[in-house]
Amino acid sequence: MTPVGRALGSLKHLESLDGLRYLASLQVALSHLNFLWHPLVWAAMWTQFFFLLSGFVLAYAEMMRPAGQQELSVLRYTLRRLRNLYPPYLAILLISMVQWSHSDFEWHTVIFNLLLLQAWFPLIDRQMHPPRPIAVSWVAVAWFLSALMLYWQLLRPAARLARKMSMRVALVSLFGLWLCTILILLAWSLGGVHDSDFMLAILKFGPLGYIHVFLSGVVLARVFVLLVCVDAATGDTPDAETEDFELSTGQLPWILEFGSCLALVIYVLIVMLRLDPWKATGFYAFCHNGGILPIMCLLLLACATEEDAMVPLLTSRVGKMLGRISYCQYLVQTNLEQAVRPWLDLAVQHGIGLWVGLPVYLLTLVFTAYVFEALVSALVRRAQDLATAAVEKCEGSSIESSSEEEKSLQ
Repeated sequence: MTPVGRALGSLKHLESLDGLRYLASLQVALSHLNFLWHPLVWAAMWTQFFFLLSGFVLAYAEMMRPAGQQELSVLRYTLRRLRNLYPPYLAILLISMVQWSHSDFEWHTVIFNLLLLQAWFPLIDRQMHPPRPIAVSWVAVAWFLSALMLYWQLLRPAARLARKMSMRVALVSLFGLWLCTILILLAWSLGGVHDSDFMLAILKFGPLGYIHVFLSGVVLARVFVLLVCVDAATGDTPDAETEDFELSTGQLPWILEFGSCLALVIYVLIVMLRLDPWKATGFYAFCHNGGILPIMCLLLLACATEEDAMVPLLTSRVGKMLGRISYCQYLVQTNLEQAVRPWLDLAVQHGIGLWVGLPVYLLTLVFTAYVFEALVSALVRRAQDLATAAVEKCEGSSIESSSEEEKSLQ
């Protein structure tokens, strides 16, 4: 553990979590290849991890915010969150508009995608065959970003509330949020989600189905602070009045030293016990929308403490590179899969889809994401340089004009 006395200001970015983000991105990409092997659809259960991780990271940053720092307005806070997320999204949206230009999507849904509102409303695109929610009309995988847009408005009030929680209250709150998954399951089952496009739009591709997961991430951030931090002024357990935090040298629960291994083993066992998803619809629905939250919380918390056995792998050079491209990989997966689908179908026909087609596709996916991330980053930097140069030129012109005016007055 890091020696006591080291301020947490430099630890707002937990590098090991970037590697976990890639792991979730990889799992979701695998779930979309279930035509190669049906049980791969179980990998879609990692969808919830994106919301859990987002709630955790943002709430942690909010709790670590220096006392007295002015709070951003809702608009500025949202724009700051989108600063790094929107350019890659816009790029893949433009690519999708070209790639799917001859498909059966309704063009009016583009405006929802441009404004990241596609998941806010349970609207159905009837011109698609079969009809599907507009949340997946263009950049199918980006509906989660639209849902996050709504969650961001809840983040800061939720973080302020969580900061007042004791460990006992936080753990009880986590249990209560997990129980909300049962309500989701009941709505999913009673509403006939597989027979209702409307229920599908609400529960599987909308914010309502995952808000308890996001809030679980917020509460888990408080658990993390209570586990690894102390009040810098008093050395006691942090409370709502704590202004500065330091890392504690106290012993962590032993389970967090191997938490990632334990969580992944339990996850694999769940999948093995229910290999055929079509025979476990209710159980799959339960797991998909938060049923495995305890496993995900254990995995996230163990790696965040940086004491877990998997952390060296996640923070290695390769792990950092994969973490950096995880978001872009998540965005490009559907477009790449559709582009190489004929080749994958051919591999399936020859009986090599799983053992040859899948590894080659995954390597291609990593390469494509790497190139896409590099290109978008370069374009963003170029745009920023041009904007800076334009501002400096305008300021220079204003100074020259002022000087000329002063000379004429003299």
